[in-house]
Amino acid sequence: MSLWRQITRGLRVLTNRPAADSDVADEVQHFFDQATDALRAEGLSPEAARRAARLAVGNPAAVRAVGRANGLNRIAILIPCHRIVNKNGDLGGYGGGLRRKQYLLNLEQAAVGEAD
Repeated sequence: MSLWRQITRGLRVLTNRPAADSDVADEVQHFFDQATDALRAEGLSPEAARRAARLAVGNPAAVRAVGRANGLNRIAILIPCHRIVNKNGDLGGYGGGLRRKQYLLNLEQAAVGEAD
C-alpha cells in the first residue's frame, strides 16, 4: 500500500469519513499514487523527476495531469513536489512560493554535491 493511501485512510478514520467506493475514485487515486511515487525516487533531478512521473502513469504526454496531481500534494515534506520544473527549466509554480521552491532545489543540489 502506498504511503499516500496509508495517510488518507488514517485521516478518514480520524475524521469518520467513508472511503470512496467508486471505480473512478480508485482510478484517480491510482494515478495520483503512481505520479507521487515517482517523485519520491531518490537522487532525481527536477527534469528526471518530471519525466519519471509522466512515465509512471503510463503516458509520457500526461504533463498537465501529472502537474495537477503534483499540485494536489498536501504532504510536501514526504513527497518532494518542488522537484517538478517546466520543460524549459523555469521554476513553474509551487504552493509554497517560488522563492521557497528555489531554496529547496538549491538545498538538495548542495546535499548531492557534498555526497559526491
